[in-house]
Amino acid sequence: MGGSMPGNSGAAARARSRPRPEAQHRIVFDYSGCRIGVSTEHPDHLEWLAEFLTPSFAVVPVEERPHEPVDCETILSLDDDAFERQMAAGPDGESVVCFEMDTRVVRLPVWHTDSSERVAFDETERVFYYADARRRRIEVLAPTPSSASGALAVRLALMRAVREVAMHAAHAKEGVFLHAAGFALEGNGLIVAGPKRAGKSTLLLFALTATPAALLSNDRLLLERNDSGFLVRGLPTITTLRPNTLDFFPDIQRLLLESGFHTGVTISEAKRLSRKGGVRVAPAPDGRFGITNPQLCELTSSPAVEQVPARAVLFPRQRSETEVLELVEASKEKAVAQLRRSLFGPQDERPVDALFRLDSRPNGICRDSAKACRTLADAVPCYFCDVGPSSYERAASADALLGLLHDV
Repeated sequence: MGGSMPGNSGAAARARSRPRPEAQHRIVFDYSGCRIGVSTEHPDHLEWLAEFLTPSFAVVPVEERPHEPVDCETILSLDDDAFERQMAAGPDGESVVCFEMDTRVVRLPVWHTDSSERVAFDETERVFYYADARRRRIEVLAPTPSSASGALAVRLALMRAVREVAMHAAHAKEGVFLHAAGFALEGNGLIVAGPKRAGKSTLLLFALTATPAALLSNDRLLLERNDSGFLVRGLPTITTLRPNTLDFFPDIQRLLLESGFHTGVTISEAKRLSRKGGVRVAPAPDGRFGITNPQLCELTSSPAVEQVPARAVLFPRQRSETEVLELVEASKEKAVAQLRRSLFGPQDERPVDALFRLDSRPNGICRDSAKACRTLADAVPCYFCDVGPSSYERAASADALLGLLHDV
């Protein structure tokens, strides 16, 4: 994958010999036991990353032991010259799996290098990813951003690299990821599972605004087995709020428009920009807004939690005749079927050439996904959550969610 390419050996050598940055700022994150150090000369990007990832990723205090070993070291480099030298090396004709999405994987072209690293290039975002499995090291290389969109691309690239390393580590420990939203009530984790457009975000937003719920995450959850059942932990993603969701929550929509919140800024950056110019955030052309989980908590005045015991799984169902939110217990067979539809990413066969899989243990073939879903359905009660057009306007719907805790 990194072999020599005729006519490009000089460019590859120059790309390989680029100076490594001496990062001045560093944070160590812990995700379910996987420790990832992140270093950069650019503290504003590191501050954004820490806000985006926490509390699902815990920040490890390293001031007293700065050389504590980590499972992966990640570096963000913004270097115009190094970027152009790597561009000149050219692609080697292959591709590699970089990111796992809800139902697909993203492959990126491999770029030529004579080093032991594998290099992948995201042409759309103009970012290089370097992975050295032997040294357990990741580097994200990009040119210095000259616009807000360029800064957003850099921040998202860094976040995705760190998140992907954490996902592979969790898979190696037999963790199961669901395409699901999650919140906690009285220390109990409630999982809102289902495919796209199932109503997960709407139910989550209702729970955060109508009950004393705390946020786990909006789109991805990690389920891990323990002695008493399952623990559920969020995996931070961009929170997408669609027009049909915001129609139920006009106060939240108003606050969002006034806040200046969007994925590419921290809460403090958004507030500072809003004070300076009265910034009003605009939606994407299709009407969607993209924000971070901490921004969602700020809009709903809700706390966030790192991990809680899983107490119930809810599968939203749209029912035109339903007035008050109703919970209908699912049979084991239907629960398993719904959970299988809600599994995140490829389950039966995992990519063996994934760029960010630094663990040398083979985990190309996942255990039987149907068995994993049956184990989860046996341990955690599952319910269909029926809602109608006016269910989220009724106080009794919040009572139904709160009452669930006394039944499980």
